Order: sequence, then C-alpha cells, then structure tokens
Amino acid sequence: MSPTTAGPATRWSARKPPRPPGSSPSTRTPDQDFQRQALHLLEKAVQHGEATPKQLAYLTDRCLMHQGRPQIYGTQYTWGPNGVQPYLIADREQLDTRRTAVGLLPYAEYDAVIRLHYIPLPV
Repeated sequence: MSPTTAGPATRWSARKPPRPPGSSPSTRTPDQDFQRQALHLLEKAVQHGEATPKQLAYLTDRCLMHQGRPQIYGTQYTWGPNGVQPYLIADREQLDTRRTAVGLLPYAEYDAVIRLHYIPLPV
C-alpha cells in the first residue's frame, strides 16, 4: 500500500509504485503527487531545522526521477539489464561536492553499499 492525498486528508491506496522514467506526467501516480507535496513541506522543515538536508536530498532526487529528470544527489537507482544501476545523474563532476554539502557519503561508497544490497538473482 502507498500513501496518497485527497485534499487535506491522507488516505492509503493500493496503487502500483512509480512510473517508468520518461513516461508522461499524465501517468503520475498518487504516490508522486504525495511526494511532491511532501517535498515543499520538507524544504520548509529544513529551513527551520526540523529536518535534515540529507532527507531533503533523497526526496528531491525521488521527485526528479518521477519527472523523468536527472537527479542531483545520486540517491536513486533503477533496475537495468545487468541489475541495479543509478538513475540519471546531473553534472557528475560535482556530484560528491553536492553530496558532501548535505551530509551524504561520497558517491563511490554509497554506490558500493547499494550494489552490495541489491545483487541480482541468477536466472
């Protein structure tokens, strides 16, 4: 089940998770609408010291991925023909600088952890 919003109230839906990268916004799921609303709230929470920039980085990348746009912090992965792979990343040359600024591990370390946890099963 996944959270969705209907006006100010929150409800749960059994809808399927995220659409594939690059699909049209008209196929957006309630999860994505909920995440976009949460992103705005999380931005304010970070400004007031009630949430961390690291938390905002994860949700920012998730929302960008759902929009079919490259992520900023390299936190989101998808499945490819050879197993798990990072979703598109903007300006890779500055990736670790952006990650460090929000309290994330260097990308090479994060990538190693992700790959360790998501090993493809033999076919």
